[in-house]
Amino acid sequence: MKKILLLLVLSVPTFGQINKPYSRDSAVRSFRALIAANDRDMKSVVTAENEISLVCFADNLPFNYEDRFLTIELEHPAHWYRDISSTNTSTTPEYDAKSGAVNFKFREWENQNWKSVIYATVLGSWYSYGHYQGVVWKPVGRAPEYRAHRDDDDFGDTDVSVGVDDTTFNARQTFQNKNDGTTDYEMTVRLSTGRYTEKWTARKPNESDHEMSSAGTCYSAKTFAKSSTTHSKN
Repeated sequence: MKKILLLLVLSVPTFGQINKPYSRDSAVRSFRALIAANDRDMKSVVTAENEISLVCFADNLPFNYEDRFLTIELEHPAHWYRDISSTNTSTTPEYDAKSGAVNFKFREWENQNWKSVIYATVLGSWYSYGHYQGVVWKPVGRAPEYRAHRDDDDFGDTDVSVGVDDTTFNARQTFQNKNDGTTDYEMTVRLSTGRYTEKWTARKPNESDHEMSSAGTCYSAKTFAKSSTTHSKN
């Protein structure tokens, strides 16, 4: 059964296994090595024309993953359709929604391999508010927003949500952990500055919560890849 990374943190390490402390420099070098090797999975991150395509490096981590970093990919829909669930009955349809389902990938890289941070498959959609001018859709009011949510017990997941507006990216997951409790994971990115926070909270009945957190910076994956290529040539 797939679990989020905190389960690895809270598990007893394999005998004889020694993980080195996290190093932002090591994480950046690992990213650069993948770019230099033209790695197929990383290439999809830095070349796709996504609405959001980020690479994120922590300032520090509460556990020993020497070269860990994150990538976030969220596409803008190629096609929009009218949201038939809209309850707008106004005669001026300036807030009638159009939405389009897209792919979302949130991955953690460590030792130049990746695994999904949020394992559940969530079907999300971008929503744009506006009105038609003839057959042309004219967005008004605010930037498109992305929303996804799943609440069931498949793969041990009990609650997953992802959201993006014109200021913030946020992803959350709650699931059953190996200690007969639940674990909450949350990541929030301020899109204007790239600053992000991660938080893990393990809960068990009749015991105090165990919390860990981390902070760092996200960058445009395409831009950071270009700077990394330039750096490697100098």
